[in-house]
Amino acid sequence: MALKTKPFKEFGRFLVLSAIVSVAVAMRFLYAEHENWIYSRIFGGRTRWITEWGRFFMELHLAVTFVLQIHRLVFAEAPLWCTKFVENLFCQVVAPTECFVVFTFWAISLSIPGGVVPPREDHPFPMGLNLYVHLWPVVYNLVVMWLYPAHHKRPLLPDLLVAVAVDLAYIAWTFYVVSVDGMWPYPVLTQVPSLGKAALFTGSVMVTICLLFAFRAVRSAMAVRPKKTH
Repeated sequence: MALKTKPFKEFGRFLVLSAIVSVAVAMRFLYAEHENWIYSRIFGGRTRWITEWGRFFMELHLAVTFVLQIHRLVFAEAPLWCTKFVENLFCQVVAPTECFVVFTFWAISLSIPGGVVPPREDHPFPMGLNLYVHLWPVVYNLVVMWLYPAHHKRPLLPDLLVAVAVDLAYIAWTFYVVSVDGMWPYPVLTQVPSLGKAALFTGSVMVTICLLFAFRAVRSAMAVRPKKTH
């Protein structure tokens, strides 16, 4: 079974996605120039792999969506199973994870300077790259919801379970970093006592749940409404 779409609308989506892919590729090269410093002594050192989760899932979603859009443009249809996979990836992992990353980064950075990225005068974190990693994901989520508005209401429980599971996996990873490298992946975790860490981890789960509900509310507001028949 396939989903048929209008060719002009699909070409417009293709152009927008092409622009997003261009930005992502450019930022990827810029990020590579600073990656060795960024991960040399912070963000988990050699166990940094899970730090990339949010950006990895976002770029994976972008790549699959772009390929699927080309398929729609050429064949004027999209495999339903692939469409569902992309939707689940976006609603259960990409949107909650990236919204959480953006929220926590700015909340900690504004309240505890240097709590996430320690200041370093000889190698500052470029502002453009900082905005790409910690602001662009929200823009990306909104653009995706605008390009592919919801046509139906998703069940809450599966999305909630996956989003919380990803957050708990991230929390478990921070303890793994300590056991392997002997340091916490973010400076803020070295600045608070054990009770403070427990509060931060508990708060992160609650924030994830709240952001998921906020995302669902925005997605619902941008959804395609069925036309009324008289």
